[in-house]
Amino acid sequence: MIQITANDFEINVKKYLTLATKERIHITENGNDIAILAAPPKSNVNSFIGVIPDDGYSVKVARQERRGNLADND
Repeated sequence: MIQITANDFEINVKKYLTLATKERIHITENGNDIAILAAPPKSNVNSFIGVIPDDGYSVKVARQERRGNLADND
């Protein structure tokens, strides 16, 4: 955690935006936290890429199955 003043943040915005990707930054004014700057949480969706094998099943095939016309494969 990094603690900085609002004035320091205002002067060095780019620096602290870069640092926020690595750790939380508490911005203070008169000794009180007024904001916390942090990177958004990483999505877990990306960790699933490659886990499920591609078996050729697609949204189009699912729709055709649901409609009952799988034989109409275009």
